[in-house]
Amino acid sequence: MSEQTDALFASLYQELRRIAARRLASLSRGQTLTPSDVVNEAWGRLRTPNEAGWQSHAHFLGVAARAMRLIIVDHAREKGAQKRGGDWQRVSISLGSHGPQDVDLERVLLVHDALDALAEVSAEAADIVTLRYFAGMSVPEVAESTSLSVATVERRWRFARAWLADRLGADGTGGPALDGDG
Repeated sequence: MSEQTDALFASLYQELRRIAARRLASLSRGQTLTPSDVVNEAWGRLRTPNEAGWQSHAHFLGVAARAMRLIIVDHAREKGAQKRGGDWQRVSISLGSHGPQDVDLERVLLVHDALDALAEVSAEAADIVTLRYFAGMSVPEVAESTSLSVATVERRWRFARAWLADRLGADGTGGPALDGDG
């Protein structure tokens, strides 16, 4: 592993942690993942013998955002498996135990599946959603990270929002708010 890559990670750690915190904040209060858990696991996945040469700050953040998205999805799937008996334990339950956190786990998986389906239609659009929504990047940052023009990123972003709204339901109950420029 290169010292340069370790230095890049150290310098971006707080920024990555803020990105993870923003994503986790949209989930339920019963969430067991912490921003540090997500960032550290993402770094473990990114730090491989076939480590990519990071072309820029934005490129590194984009790759890290994709890794963090997958970690959150894996965690949601694991929680869903446990909910269906994966970690079978006899416990007493109350009628109120299946509240908003169940919806949040389902939403994470719905969004992930929708992004996978979008990637089959337009891989660029799916990447742009990941960078804008999961990494919180601006349009110019996404353009730099993907080597696309700002105009192309804006067009793909509009397309992706419309496609996801159609896929997840126009009322927004199936997924995240992707309207607006932020």
